[in-house]
Amino acid sequence: MAKQISRSAWLRKPSLKRLSTGLALLALGLIAPPIAAQSPNPYDTIINAIMARYHLPGIAVGVIEHGKVVYTATRGETVAGSG
Repeated sequence: MAKQISRSAWLRKPSLKRLSTGLALLALGLIAPPIAAQSPNPYDTIINAIMARYHLPGIAVGVIEHGKVVYTATRGETVAGSG
């Protein structure tokens, strides 16, 4: 008969998969720039002001300059009245 291991004992037991996942998450946290350090995009400010002024439930915006997409964003609800 196989020995039964309690769930709490199993969680305390080291696992290569859990260790590698933890190291990957730690590395991403160290490499990724902090969100607060990013400067706000002027388009974001405009979109938020338009949504507030016209009480829009949601909006999708794309900005094209010289034939190239330079900015895309979506805000709010995907289905009106759902949020």
